[in-house]
Amino acid sequence: MATQYAKRNFLMVVVSAFLFLSIFTITYAASTIGTNMSTTGTFTQTAGSATAARFQNAAGTITVLHVDTNNYRVGVGNEAPGTTFEVQGTASASYFFTGNTIQVGGTTGSAAYSRFGTNTATNSPISTTNDLLISGNLEVDLRSYFDSPAEFQGTASASYFLTENTIQVGGNASVAYSRFGTTATSHVGTISGVTDLMVGGGFEVNGSAAFDGFVLFSAGGSISTNFEVTGNNRFGINSGTETQATLEVGGTASISGIASVSGNFAAGMGNNATSSIEFTNSSSTKGGCIVIKDNDGSGYTFLTVSNGVGTFDNTDCR
Repeated sequence: MATQYAKRNFLMVVVSAFLFLSIFTITYAASTIGTNMSTTGTFTQTAGSATAARFQNAAGTITVLHVDTNNYRVGVGNEAPGTTFEVQGTASASYFFTGNTIQVGGTTGSAAYSRFGTNTATNSPISTTNDLLISGNLEVDLRSYFDSPAEFQGTASASYFLTENTIQVGGNASVAYSRFGTTATSHVGTISGVTDLMVGGGFEVNGSAAFDGFVLFSAGGSISTNFEVTGNNRFGINSGTETQATLEVGGTASISGIASVSGNFAAGMGNNATSSIEFTNSSSTKGGCIVIKDNDGSGYTFLTVSNGVGTFDNTDCR
């Protein structure tokens, strides 16, 4: 009797061992182990399939996490990852650090510089990881600071324009003075600093213009309305290096209307060997006095006009 019980127990042990080994040696297409699985050690999966591990939702219809051991890729989302780490959907992080470029808005290829979009940089300074290309629009609601020159290809607008250096309009070559155009100044003694302005083209003023210093018209300058010089300033037309009088004309001057002089009028009086004439006021008893200089410059002839009678003599009527 005891022998029968011993045989039966031995048979049960053999069957149980066989079933236990079968669980870990037989390969099934799909299997489920319990409802929960935990381990206090290391979990290692060495399967060679393209998707070695997949974590799905409760219904088993959506894959939340892909682990591709063949291509060394990890993906979060319902699609197989195409890069080393890929998130399909929204991702957030407290900090983002990268030792290389960032590529936003495209996955077709990487560039040597960081960029938003897939356009290619057309300016040579955009060439390395800390350079940025923005293919689309850029909006800044607060201040922006540029420690180096900024270049805008197109129309730019601003409520205020402040600069501590020169402005260069119509060209990108810099000079010590502000200018419109690329023509170099021919007056380096006066046009030389950031507050000086050179206009390479035409210049039109429809309103009032005030000049506190001297004004020089080299050629072809014209003023269609009133031009006034006030104070002790001098106005010279082809007057040489320095204007000696309030109004000085070096050359021939013509007047199509009436010339009115409230004071004395002299012509040629400063030339010793040239005839000259001077209209001046004499004392109230002598009336008008005209001084005519001799042709050889040796003396003067005076014409005194009094009560409609003119007298030529050598008597100085001035």
